[in-house]
Amino acid sequence: MFRLLALNNFHIFNCTEEDSIYVLEEMPPGKYLILANDDGKLSGYEPFPQLYYSNVFEKEKATVITIGEGENINNYDIHVPSQSETVILKGVLLYADSKPFENGGVEFVSDKKKKNEESHATTLTDSQDRFSIKILKGTKGKLFGTETLFSWEYEDCPSILKILNGKEEIWDYPTKALIIDGNTDLLNIKLEFPFTYCKPKKLE
Repeated sequence: MFRLLALNNFHIFNCTEEDSIYVLEEMPPGKYLILANDDGKLSGYEPFPQLYYSNVFEKEKATVITIGEGENINNYDIHVPSQSETVILKGVLLYADSKPFENGGVEFVSDKKKKNEESHATTLTDSQDRFSIKILKGTKGKLFGTETLFSWEYEDCPSILKILNGKEEIWDYPTKALIIDGNTDLLNIKLEFPFTYCKPKKLE
């Protein structure tokens, strides 16, 4: 998945789906440039610089697309001519008693911030407590899970109340961080919170 932007006097923005399909809708008649990776920063999901249709890195060489009133146009495919290598970090997010942590946050933060690279990547676990994050190969950093803890939500959960220690909330409470060297795929990572499963209360 990567970001796409149609440039005119205004911007129309969308992302590609998992099958790489993109749709840019509600575009008034006019002339457009289509741009992928609009901020130009390399990341695991966009391991290439700004890229214009049709498949060029230089704005001056981009193809201008003209759209008429009520017109739908198809098959404006973008093929990345070259890109940086990436690695995949996959695993599970768990409670201390090994129960899955569904819809939990997982973050990667690189050790060094570079001008033309994203230093931060986030995702959520799925219904099977699994997560997957792409990073640029060779990027060193830390990988950890996060959860925001509210006292009202966990008032019947002693292990979480102990962590809160009288506070009403703690934002982005982390698991123990895993040190990542970024050189190879890691497919069986386990990130674990220091508290056991406890069903949170819902707002009434």
